[in-house]
Amino acid sequence: MRISMNLEDVADGKRLWSGEFDGVVGDLFTLEDQIYAQLVSGLSVNPTNDELATAEPADRQRCRV
Repeated sequence: MRISMNLEDVADGKRLWSGEFDGVVGDLFTLEDQIYAQLVSGLSVNPTNDELATAEPADRQRCRV
């Protein structure tokens, strides 16, 4: 399975991020983790402490700066 994603700013149509991901249908959670990690990294997102407090443990570790 291949997933292609584009994230665009609706105000000006500028592409903020894009990515392609290949994976196996039975392994969707791993693919989801890969997409999440690359999206957060590509956007230089810095979650707040409140957001980290409600995140899953694996997500908290990935988001620490």
